[in-house]
Amino acid sequence: MTKWLSTSWGDPNQQSDLDLSGNDDGDKVQVDGSYAYIIRENNDPDFIVIDVSDPSTPIQVGSTTLNGKPNNIF
Repeated sequence: MTKWLSTSWGDPNQQSDLDLSGNDDGDKVQVDGSYAYIIRENNDPDFIVIDVSDPSTPIQVGSTTLNGKPNNIF
């Protein structure tokens, strides 16, 4: 289960969650604009794109399996 938090670090709170297949939620997460990019080390797929434009309802919009072990996003 991946949890999405508000952008206010002074008062963080859970906005929603998104159940990703497998046992590994996310080793690295990078948010750029309306999208969150997630790398997972031990799952298939191991690269996932989430639309977070509405924090209350994140939506998986893409995924793929990368060759080798993913290390970084950007």
